[in-house]
Amino acid sequence: MSKWFLAVLLLAPLAVMAAASTDKCQVGVQLYSFRSDLDKDLPGTLARIKQLGVDCVEPYSLHKRTAEQLRAEFDRAGLKVISFHLPDELRQGSPEEAVRVAKVLGAQQVGIAWVKESETDAVNGSKLMAAATRLNSMCPAARAAGLKVFYHTHGYEFHEGDPEGKLFERFVGELQKDCVVLQLDAFWVAYAGQDPVKFMHKYGSRVWSYHVKDMAPSLTVAPFDGSKWKGPLPDEAFAPIGKGKLDLAGLIKAGKKYGVKWYIIEDETTHPYDNVALALPYLKAAGLE
Repeated sequence: MSKWFLAVLLLAPLAVMAAASTDKCQVGVQLYSFRSDLDKDLPGTLARIKQLGVDCVEPYSLHKRTAEQLRAEFDRAGLKVISFHLPDELRQGSPEEAVRVAKVLGAQQVGIAWVKESETDAVNGSKLMAAATRLNSMCPAARAAGLKVFYHTHGYEFHEGDPEGKLFERFVGELQKDCVVLQLDAFWVAYAGQDPVKFMHKYGSRVWSYHVKDMAPSLTVAPFDGSKWKGPLPDEAFAPIGKGKLDLAGLIKAGKKYGVKWYIIEDETTHPYDNVALALPYLKAAGLE
């Protein structure tokens, strides 16, 4: 018996407990929202996040800890991991190790949220096909562990001159359908001049999770390939949940139709605690728990 399958067997009870505790957790928070605080004081920041009324989270980093140490921090804070964005070191390393770490954390899906390598490289067909190969490479280990693999949209997949998103459609066609799902970031899809609600209807049940944020009504949008990436947008680009120009009601309605499992709040501003506190009751009022 290989070391990998032995590890899967040993982690099976942990997986059952994690699945049972997160099945009803439709609303979560992407921990990148609190990036300014987490590396300074991980336990204190996790406790503060819990106090907001958050139960489930999506990590993006190991914060200089082992998977086991980080899982212990989440357990102490009373937070459950539903999904895991791979940090750089795990995106580039062994697919089996990436899945193992996600499993230890308690995640039900593990994926990639960034494919650019510099500020000026374009996200072209070659780069997306390489990402598809990487995602598919995680599937044997993910299937054995009972996890899904996912790709998170970032907008630069939709280029000028490709209004129907044929490049992204070709990329999705390369993904192993029984294993690799999509995570829609409606803000970034809209930033690329696309309609996130149409995206949801087009890809339907392939969309397992949705990053919830809203866009300032005055923000200009247009297709882009990532080659002129300027880094984080200013606070003024975003709006409090429900007060911007994204059709959040339409997105949630479509999400319910196609069975989106997790609505994950992500705040990219400098005041995430206030914005997450506003977003939670909005999603609860929409019938999400």
